[in-house]
Amino acid sequence: MKINVDGSSLGNPGNAGAGGVLRDNAAEFEAVLEGILLARHHNARGVWIESDSASVLSAVQRREIPWFALQKWRFSIPFLESVQWKITHCFHEANVVADFQARKASKSCISEFSVEFPSHVVAELASDALDRHRFRFG
Repeated sequence: MKINVDGSSLGNPGNAGAGGVLRDNAAEFEAVLEGILLARHHNARGVWIESDSASVLSAVQRREIPWFALQKWRFSIPFLESVQWKITHCFHEANVVADFQARKASKSCISEFSVEFPSHVVAELASDALDRHRFRFG
């Protein structure tokens, strides 16, 4: 199971895509942890988490979980120890679908696991399924 995560916060403080009113990287951590819990719920045998937040990626790799995410992290540890898992960085451009979901949740204050997607999101899902890369030009 591959999990792309993204957080969205409308203001600081403001509504966050992972639900609630969060600050800084809190929405990103919440998205990672909710993704892990969802993988656990679906009995995933392996998990690949991709995030466009380098600071969240670094904190997870160093096991320096912030206080606000520590309880869910500790709850997730037995599952993570029972499967092969990794967390990697992707640029924002490669995280279009997760960004769409996070922004939708921020605006509605409701996190959903299954929604109907607009055509541009369906096209992104299809590209991702074919392992097509998105490029950043600067």
